[in-house]
Amino acid sequence: MMGSASYVVRGVKKADIHGDVYYDTALSPLDEPGKDPVALRLPSHLILDPPAPGDELEITFLMGQPSVVKRL
Repeated sequence: MMGSASYVVRGVKKADIHGDVYYDTALSPLDEPGKDPVALRLPSHLILDPPAPGDELEITFLMGQPSVVKRL
């Protein structure tokens, strides 16, 4: 149960949960930019610099959870 998809960041908000930093993102698929954004929480250890609106990301999922994030 592993796969990857490419997205464009539409919005991002930093979240701090018990000292761990996450980024709550709104993402649209790159191949369907007009589609309604989906919400995804990304742990900060998966992405070196905070994501910003307009960034293009490739996200790999393992068991339904993000495991790798790469900027395109």
